[in-house]
Amino acid sequence: MITLKRRLVTWSRRATLAAGAATAVCMGAIATLQLGFWLFGKTWISFPVSRLFELASLNVSRHYALSSMDGPAQSRLDGQSVIEWSLDLPAVVALSVALAVFALLYAFLASVEKALAAHRPAEAAPPSTSA
Repeated sequence: MITLKRRLVTWSRRATLAAGAATAVCMGAIATLQLGFWLFGKTWISFPVSRLFELASLNVSRHYALSSMDGPAQSRLDGQSVIEWSLDLPAVVALSVALAVFALLYAFLASVEKALAAHRPAEAAPPSTSA
């Protein structure tokens, strides 16, 4: 049973490392594109998370209200405002948070793997052949 757990933890650690590496590559690509646009265009172009959904042809409903519109004041912590706030975050920030979560998960899985290796059952001693 311990062997199965160790294999599962090892596989999860490797999958987390691969996901973190892919996240770092995506973050670097977006940062490089933004830097290139800034160097050649002399203007900083933000790349929000919502643009990723637009490029993937996923429609995310947004709530737009006119500033002159009279209506009940919305709570700052309702679900729609949190979704809109997260969609307006720069993609590099969202990827940085994801990379930090992957790093913490990787460290946790490495410590679990080390603890499981410490509890490895002792190898069975070969039978003695006394003559």
